[in-house]
This record gives sequence, C-alpha cells and structure tokens, in this order.
Amino acid sequence: MLDTKIPALFVPHGAPDLALQDNEAASFLKNLGTHISRKPKAIIMVSAHWETRGLQVTAARELETIYDFRGFAKELYELKYPAQSSSSLIENLLGLLASNGHPLRLHASRGLDHGAWVPLMLAFPEADIPLVQLSLDKSMNPEDLFNLGKVLASLSEQDILVMSSGGLVHNLFELDFANPNEPNEATEPWAREFENWLDKHIEAKDWQSLFNYRSLAPNAERAHPTDEHLRPLFITLGVNEALDLSPKKLHSSFTYGNISMAAWG
Repeated sequence: MLDTKIPALFVPHGAPDLALQDNEAASFLKNLGTHISRKPKAIIMVSAHWETRGLQVTAARELETIYDFRGFAKELYELKYPAQSSSSLIENLLGLLASNGHPLRLHASRGLDHGAWVPLMLAFPEADIPLVQLSLDKSMNPEDLFNLGKVLASLSEQDILVMSSGGLVHNLFELDFANPNEPNEATEPWAREFENWLDKHIEAKDWQSLFNYRSLAPNAERAHPTDEHLRPLFITLGVNEALDLSPKKLHSSFTYGNISMAAWG
C-alpha cells in the first residue's frame, strides 16, 4: 500500500475495449484500490482525450458516457458509467485554480470520454464517488502541467484523488493487431527503450530531463507522434512532488506491440 496521503495516479486506458478485456492491465485497474490508503471522497479525472485552449471542467450533474471511438464490439457501446458530479467539488476547484492564476471555464454538457470512463469503470465500478473531468490545456508545456499538478496537490490532502489517464508509449501508426495482449517479449524494442528512459528519470526525479524528453529520450518522436497521451503524466508527477511522495511504478505491460499500459503513483 502507498503512503497514507492519497497519491495522484497516472493510469493507462489503452484501446477502449480494455473495459471488456481480461489482461494484465485490466486486472491491475480492477485492484487499483489496493494502491491507495482509503476510498477517495471525490475524483478529479484528466484524460488524454479532452484537450482544450484554456482549462475547462465538466459541470453537468450527471456525466454522460461518451463513445468517442468506432469499430469495436457492440457490447462496448452498451456499457455506461453513471458518474455523478459535485457542485462543491467544482466550486473548490474553481477557487483553487483562480487563486493560482488559472482561469477555469465550465462545460455544461461535456461527459466522460473513454480515456476517463474506461479506467474508472474498472477501478471504481460502483460509480459512487463524485467526480469531474478536467481538460488538458493545449497551451501548457510539460513543466506547466507539472506546476498545475503542484497546485492540485492541496486537493489530494482533502482525500480527493487526482487521476490522470494516458500512456507512456502510444503510437497508433505502428500497432501490432496480431498481438493485442502479447507477452512482454513481443513488445517493440524501441517502445521498451523509451519507457525505460522515462522510468529511470522519473525514479531519479530528474524533472528537467523529463520536461525536455522530446529532445533527450531515445525514440521520442516514434513513441509519441503526438504528445497528448504522455502529457497527463506530468500532472501526476507534480501532485506527488508537492506531497513529498516518492514516485512508484505500480504496473507495467504492453498491448498491440507498443501501447504502454504502465501506471505510476
């Protein structure tokens, strides 16, 4: 079990059908509660699949399950995660971010994309924890996101879980569809090399190297042709740095040859 403080978490969401899979990553998410000391009072969710100009937060009382994908099994589109929001959580977040120079806009109709509801459904299937989804601000670089995480750390001290979803390696152009849940030895060497570089620098708290991963890490452009799936990680790292929690790798596996399903807390 982790520290008695509730750490921020970076979790994978993989392909949307992770919600129906019985693989290592799904098993990890189903047991996510063992990695936090107690049930959170609320959740702030950040997903790679909601990018905006400026920060936005969901404001609907009932958060719709968004099927932002196509071509998957019919039963996937029948799944629903009946999440409820919280006006006090939204007000808390609005005040905190505004006081730290981060204006926050309310999105009245936005629900939860698959990067949010898939891991939430596996980790908290009862959907009985109030939550909101916070967008990824396109204008923020890795260091900005890290500093945003530091701001959000005060919420973690109130037993609010800050949970970010993405992937340490994510290249849709080079998926190996023959191996959706392959053994580790089938993982692309370049993908593993990139993740190993991240692991080394996260464990060392070498934040400056991580902020500049695109020019320093091996295979960075290949691991992330676009960077939205790695960006949520920096929020997690910032929260836990402010809480004085040492980074811990909680899970490691790959799917489809290069999609990292790693998790950090």
